[in-house]
Amino acid sequence: MSTFILEIGSEELPARFLPGERKALQAACSEALDAASLQHGEITVLTTPRRCTLFIYELSPVQDTK
Repeated sequence: MSTFILEIGSEELPARFLPGERKALQAACSEALDAASLQHGEITVLTTPRRCTLFIYELSPVQDTK
């Protein structure tokens, strides 16, 4: 298991959009990992007006073979 980090840079976003961005990215990532049968731990999203960073802890390097 390892930690995956994704950092996305953007133009300046209004601060009022950041909470929605965090929730949407976290939910979309969780759904995509579950659909791909990849086990994972906590998903954390940190945002600033110019940057969004996604952390996926304890991410399995291979898919489950169900």
